[in-house]
Amino acid sequence: MSYFRAKALRHIATEGPLTLSALAAGLFADAPHTTLTVEYLVQRGHVTREPNPADRRSKLVEVTEQGARAAAVMARVSDTPPPALRGLSQADLTTLERILDSALRRE
Repeated sequence: MSYFRAKALRHIATEGPLTLSALAAGLFADAPHTTLTVEYLVQRGHVTREPNPADRRSKLVEVTEQGARAAAVMARVSDTPPPALRGLSQADLTTLERILDSALRRE
C-alpha cells in the first residue's frame, strides 16, 4: 500500500467517519485523488463509503474492522523507530535532529 493510502486509512480510522471532502481537507489532497484512494480502500475491505444521512449529496467514509486492524499495524510500524536509532543516546538523537532540521530547511 502506498504511503498516501496508508495515511488516508490511518486518518479515517482515527478521525472518521468523514465525508470525502473532509477527508481530502484533512489529507491536504484534491478531491479526485482522495476519491481514487477511498475506492482502493473500499475494494480491499478497509473502509465503507455510504450516503451521508445528514446530506444525501455527500458520502461518509468509515473504517471497517479489517481496516482498523490494518491501521493499527501501520501505526505500530511507522511510529516505531528502526533499531539503529533506538540504540542512540539522547545526546546523539539531539544532534541527529539538529542535522536533519538543518538539511530540511536547505531544500
